[in-house]
Amino acid sequence: KTGDVLLNGLKDLNKKYSQLILNPRGRGTFCAFDMPNASVRDKFLVHMRNAGIQMGSCGDVAIRFRPALIFTEKHANIVLDKMTEVAKKF
Repeated sequence: KTGDVLLNGLKDLNKKYSQLILNPRGRGTFCAFDMPNASVRDKFLVHMRNAGIQMGSCGDVAIRFRPALIFTEKHANIVLDKMTEVAKKF
């Protein structure tokens, strides 16, 4: 269920910020999405880290989640709220 909250939230962000958050995908809490280019991706990651959220880059343009087993719906909502705040800066 936590993975559904996270993936559905990423899909909602994709609809709202379709030029920034691309191709959301995942299984369980292991989720990923693409960004327009590596420069934007790297800036997004810096903003997220400054907001207290650790995410990983993967490949040329992807960001992926690989959360700990204790990651719950509460945590997924925190991540999605922080992503919304950061996306507004772009």
